[in-house]
Amino acid sequence: NVINRKMQAPSAVSALLAFVIFAVLAAQTTKADNCTEKLVADIYILLDGSSSINSVGWGRCKTFVSNLIKEFPVGPFNVQFAIGTFSTEFKHLADLNKFYDKDQLSQFILNTTQLQGVTYTFDALRAIREQGYLSLPSKGSRPGETRILVVLTDGNSDNITKTIQESDALRREQGIRIIVISVGLVNQVECIGIAGSEKNVFSVTAFGGLEAIRSQITLRVCYEPEPEPEPCPSNVQIDLIYIIDSSGSIGLENYKKNFQFVVRSIRAFTLGPQATRVGVITFGTSPRVLFALTDDDVLIYEKLVNATYQNSTTNTHLALLKAVELFSVENGGREGAKKAAIVVSDGLSTDPGETLKAASVMRGLQIAVFTLGVGSQADEDELVAVATKPENAFTVANYSALISLAIPVSSSVCTEPIPPPTVKPCPPATIVDIFFVVDSSGSIPVEHYQNNFKFIQAIVDAYYVAEDGAKVAMLTYGTSVRPKFKLSADPVFIRSQLQNVTYQGSTTNTHLAIAYIVDNAWNSPANGARNKSHVIILFSSDSLPSSTNRTETLNQANRVKQLGFIIIVVAVGPYVDRNETTAVASKPDYVISVNDYTVLDYIASKTSEIACNNEPK
Repeated sequence: NVINRKMQAPSAVSALLAFVIFAVLAAQTTKADNCTEKLVADIYILLDGSSSINSVGWGRCKTFVSNLIKEFPVGPFNVQFAIGTFSTEFKHLADLNKFYDKDQLSQFILNTTQLQGVTYTFDALRAIREQGYLSLPSKGSRPGETRILVVLTDGNSDNITKTIQESDALRREQGIRIIVISVGLVNQVECIGIAGSEKNVFSVTAFGGLEAIRSQITLRVCYEPEPEPEPCPSNVQIDLIYIIDSSGSIGLENYKKNFQFVVRSIRAFTLGPQATRVGVITFGTSPRVLFALTDDDVLIYEKLVNATYQNSTTNTHLALLKAVELFSVENGGREGAKKAAIVVSDGLSTDPGETLKAASVMRGLQIAVFTLGVGSQADEDELVAVATKPENAFTVANYSALISLAIPVSSSVCTEPIPPPTVKPCPPATIVDIFFVVDSSGSIPVEHYQNNFKFIQAIVDAYYVAEDGAKVAMLTYGTSVRPKFKLSADPVFIRSQLQNVTYQGSTTNTHLAIAYIVDNAWNSPANGARNKSHVIILFSSDSLPSSTNRTETLNQANRVKQLGFIIIVVAVGPYVDRNETTAVASKPDYVISVNDYTVLDYIASKTSEIACNNEPK
């Protein structure tokens, strides 16, 4: 019985599946039928008749169009169809008002002769625009009615620049909605450029697959796509560079999908000299600038269509540094513009250490970095470490799904706040051990306590955190000392620790905190310290005048300074004892004061600069 049930199960499942498929198809057909009943539209169907289509494909193309028009009520008060074909030349075959009989129109299409030749799509689009085949009453066009151009093609046009310009002009000047049906290996970026939206592009791998999408085309003719989200405001200046992985692990077809994502993403911005400008870098073994910062949308489409695949290694760091060059004023970057980079990759970089170093340089230059990891091999730790903040790191299952991130990522770029003054990056060769000592006493408002750690993260981001760069340790103090972590060269670990710090809300035993570092040998090689600069950054609040043991606080400060430590005091609040903070710090200039915790970010640059420029004694 068990065996029989197992054998019978597939039949039951198959029957259920067949029913579901039938129901879905029936629903689509019903919806398509309903949508056409009251449709009023002028539709021009433009057929690619170039030599790349064989006789069988041409026949299937005509049969598909013949069946498509039968979906609609044809007549002077319903849907009108005009027909044209193109290759090296364009041939207009029928005006909108020539056929009001479906059977006659269908037979006319089936009798159409293939032109043969190359694919001059732009000539056909220009002729439709200039001759007014969808806009002039003399050609049968009806004022105020929906105008739609359906382009069916199997190849890339011979001049992408002219093709995009003409399609833009048709949409802008004559209000024509363009639907593109592509067959075979047509570049989808060009199709999106012609249609103006990927929602108006329908693709099949062969002419035999056209009938399967007929109901979808019918629905798209009936219903315009949902409106695009509001673009980033035109009064926001953004310099945006896309950094696209072109390494061998991706594959050519997946590589092309990167640019569908780029095109979709760009549409979320208003391009212009006072709005958004974009650039694209691809990288493998070396970076290649596809185009520098520009607001020329035709140039953008042309370059994206012709992007070549490197099929090599993943030197992400070189691409990041090349982006830094492109952001410079000398290369078209704008002073005062928000700077952002979107990095798309499918795996760990070839040299993770150098990648983190380059990311640190970008953060130091106030470049907001967004990372997109594609597929199961993308390294999430590296994505988070390279991104400006964890929420700027995105992942997606595969390249087919990459386009789904276009709007979320673009929205994040648009709403990314303008950062506080730049924290200048510490030179990558700088070796320094930094010990953050954070006051957790009751004088600090609990709601402001976490601002300490945002401030610390801003400083850490200015350093190349690695075994041969900066290391960071942290402890907090109140009545007692709470060690958070010893010297670490792992920026991902450090970031995670800074997001999970508890508040003591007690007294202020500053002396215990200073002494803890040396009493517990945190400055020894056994705990990761190097024979280089040791810097203590001590956070103090209004409680310092009433520290538990002022004399011992000064004694411990002198003790560690004699051991070669540099002490920087970050003094928060209007009532901090300036005499005490000056005595604790290594120099009077090493006391950095701010009135409250909400503006800590604005002294991060000065704090970092002092810590960075100190040499060991």
